Amino acid sequence: MSKTLFNQRRSLFILLFCVAAMATTGYAAELRVGGATISITPDQPVALWGQMHTRISTAVESPVTATVLAIESVAGDQSLEQTVMVSCDLVAIPLHALEKTREQIATRLPGFPVNRIVLSATHTHTGPVMTEGLYDIPAEGVMQPTEYVDFFAERVAEAVVAAWNSRKPGKASWGLGHAVVAQNRRTVYEDGTAAMYGVICMLNIDMIGRNEESASEPASENMNTIHLVGSKDHSMPFHEVTEEANKSVGFVFEYDEEDRVDGRSDHASFSEKGIPVTFLFGGFSPYYHKPTDTMDGINFSKIANAARLDYLVLMMASEHGRFPLDAKP
Repeated sequence: MSKTLFNQRRSLFILLFCVAAMATTGYAAELRVGGATISITPDQPVALWGQMHTRISTAVESPVTATVLAIESVAGDQSLEQTVMVSCDLVAIPLHALEKTREQIATRLPGFPVNRIVLSATHTHTGPVMTEGLYDIPAEGVMQPTEYVDFFAERVAEAVVAAWNSRKPGKASWGLGHAVVAQNRRTVYEDGTAAMYGVICMLNIDMIGRNEESASEPASENMNTIHLVGSKDHSMPFHEVTEEANKSVGFVFEYDEEDRVDGRSDHASFSEKGIPVTFLFGGFSPYYHKPTDTMDGINFSKIANAARLDYLVLMMASEHGRFPLDAKP
């Protein structure tokens, strides 16, 4: 299941849960629901958020939108509860974008409790950048992140007002289903107890199928190289376990991409919580996220060896137990 699909399903579950919860605040309460959709597509080139290098949009393949659901429970003429949920085609919602949006809505809907306005992202990796300093963005001819946040806040505020003003009597119902997804950051132990970030280590694999390649470094020189990111800087005992496991695999580890990618992949949130990490990264190539990244360029042996390495590391880590975390240099 893709991250975007998972986030959409998770958002739908949360949405339905909230609707059901509001519907049960009182049997005499009436539920009113309104909706709206608006384009949050900029009218000029922007930097795209979601990769480790700067990408500037040149055209609109499909618009990015914000979809709004406004919910209110009322009893007679009295409004009991209100909430507004907005799903946005973005990689994430920075706090400053949420605050700016709430400010815009406060001026258009005086008295509305803006702390009950929730923004979520579908986690698309081809939406506009919303935070300054993440990428080297040309100063001319490209909408800057701060400018886009202003544009975004105005557009979403417009849609929220439209959704709120379109409220009509509605109903909520419930259903029961079953879905199997990864537990991810939540660890469940044999005795049935669980803990968020309860793991002893986190192993991340990303972009390992193609050999690193550049104008000065042909792919043929990287048939058996792989970047080992994180462990050397964060937990030397964990790094030593990884090196020991690699004796049975034989990768040539490289470390020249640490500063560039250490905080830019799925392991980063674990590292921030004090969990030792390793990130196996194949390196960049001219084909990165392009239609020219075809199957004939995939190094299947490297993929298999990365899986073997992580299997061995996990087995050794489980026998070792918790690793001390070194201070970052």
